[in-house]
Amino acid sequence: AFTLKRIEALEPWITDIAHALLNDMGEGEQDIVAAYTVPLPVKVIARLLGIPGEDYVTFKRWSDAFLSTVSIQATERLQNLQEMVTYFGRMAAERRAHGAEDLITALVEADMEGEALQDWEILGFCILLLIAGNETTTNLLGNLLNALVERPELWERLREDRSLVETVIEETLRYESPVQRLFRWATRETEISGVAIAKGERVTIFYGAANRDPQAFPHPDEFRLDRDLRNHVAFGAGIHYCLGAPLARAEARITLNAFLDRFPTLRRGDAPAVRQSATPIVFGFERLPLLLDT
Repeated sequence: AFTLKRIEALEPWITDIAHALLNDMGEGEQDIVAAYTVPLPVKVIARLLGIPGEDYVTFKRWSDAFLSTVSIQATERLQNLQEMVTYFGRMAAERRAHGAEDLITALVEADMEGEALQDWEILGFCILLLIAGNETTTNLLGNLLNALVERPELWERLREDRSLVETVIEETLRYESPVQRLFRWATRETEISGVAIAKGERVTIFYGAANRDPQAFPHPDEFRLDRDLRNHVAFGAGIHYCLGAPLARAEARITLNAFLDRFPTLRRGDAPAVRQSATPIVFGFERLPLLLDT
């Protein structure tokens, strides 16, 4: 479902969604998070899963509850998670009865040497894809537009030279990584930089810090387009490399080109931008007011 060929086939539909969201924006200052960077990725991942994209507000609430570690009561978090599990359980049951051309159907019909996925595996997969497929891309899009509103000369340059679009996206991924940290468990005893790590010990991997490592990226706190970006780890590495990387890149590319086509300039709104603070795992915006000048 996430091969380049399948993503390329989705791109015209993603482009239509992007322009529809831009058409729905009114005049003046816009909170680009509520108006664009939240609904686009949720609608896209909902399309892949085969669930109604119009429910994106509910999906976003579930994602926030799943990731939140400091801003939500435990009982409220549990209620949201139970709602999400119940919802996907119902979707899976419907697909068993009546299949469709979507990812949930592929999961319930999957067969590996005569063995089907168990219910908890299907539910876990759906939940993972919904959350990972919208939260991270929402943050990438917000970070991307924020980086450019601070660099009007780069916005002008991009409008003249679209060959730089993908480089700007990759530098944004490095400079303000949407996923800052994740937990892993050591599969064997090892030592890193003189620190002993026992087998089975939990380790926090800081992708954001790795992408600001001066040994890997000279002058790491500068936003630059002339650096080698092949080794950034915003999408992880190895067997943990992000399944949805091609999709996230496509959404960012379509978004940036759509904004560049419409808006000669990009300016910050009067209301303050607010970074999300619900969890230290991801890095993005709760609110990002922008003035989009046509």
